[in-house]
Amino acid sequence: MIILSLYGGAATNDVSTQPVFRFIQEPKMSTLTVPGGAATLDCLVHYSGRRPDVYWTREGGKGQPGLRLVDRSTIYKMSNGSLHFTKVTGPDTGYYRCAATVKDVGTIVSRRAKLEITYLRKPLQKEPSDLALALGDIAAFQCIVDARPLPMVTWYKGNTRVVQGQGQGVTIYPTVTGPDTGYYRCAATVKDVGTIVSRRAKLEITCECSSVVCPLKFWWSYSLRASQTF
Repeated sequence: MIILSLYGGAATNDVSTQPVFRFIQEPKMSTLTVPGGAATLDCLVHYSGRRPDVYWTREGGKGQPGLRLVDRSTIYKMSNGSLHFTKVTGPDTGYYRCAATVKDVGTIVSRRAKLEITYLRKPLQKEPSDLALALGDIAAFQCIVDARPLPMVTWYKGNTRVVQGQGQGVTIYPTVTGPDTGYYRCAATVKDVGTIVSRRAKLEITCECSSVVCPLKFWWSYSLRASQTF
């Protein structure tokens, strides 16, 4: 919370006689919704005197002050001071602040709140590549996805799921033999948005070994990034 000006006039040490002017609830630092979905940025203000003037601003470009919002059909201030979006689209994303002013008392400004929409950008930024390795080598398949929030990424060998994870790299080290060669692919899913499936990547063994057990380590990993250019 930012306090711009409060209790002008002669200074006093008796704060108990001053009206209470504060936020009961500020907007969350980040609010995420699906494209076309609804969203609400909370703002509840308490003042023990007359009712404050509550309004919202949206940050402009770099170096520009926030612009005071005017109610319209898809974005409006609720009776309790919160800001409601009936249908969030790309142009609505950005940073917002709630402010409350009491004449002759001052203004309080909330923390900055970011409104975002979920997305899963196609195509994949990096798909798994074919690998031709000797037994005992490390096989690494990558699946790089640009998404918000972090998607659920599932790896398949043929039609069989072999590993799954959300928001973190996944690494497994089984001891495998010839039957573990084949085709692998990844599928990245964001709930209520969709799924992207990669190309098939072929893993083949280019040489044999003479030992009874020939360990081949597999490493499935993926990197996930969310653009923050709003």
